[in-house]
Amino acid sequence: MARSADDPGRQAEVLFERIDAALEEPGAMFEDVVKIRMYLKRVGDWEAVGRVHSGVFAGARPATTLLRVGELISPDLFVEISATAVATEGASR
Repeated sequence: MARSADDPGRQAEVLFERIDAALEEPGAMFEDVVKIRMYLKRVGDWEAVGRVHSGVFAGARPATTLLRVGELISPDLFVEISATAVATEGASR
């Protein structure tokens, strides 16, 4: 992951780019995402990460959970995001 010094918003952008690439392989889109889980190392980063999330999901509103965690795997990381998508059979981008 591109680690931007102290920039949780940029880290969220990179993670959503990776999620988009993972969705693309089976032909799914962000509109197929039904659940998002975001883990923040610092609770004060919620606004920056939330702005990115709102931009990605402007037209859809998946169930979203935002949690503060004590640590992530690397001290350079401030946010981790996972997504669950359900695409209809034969879906394509």
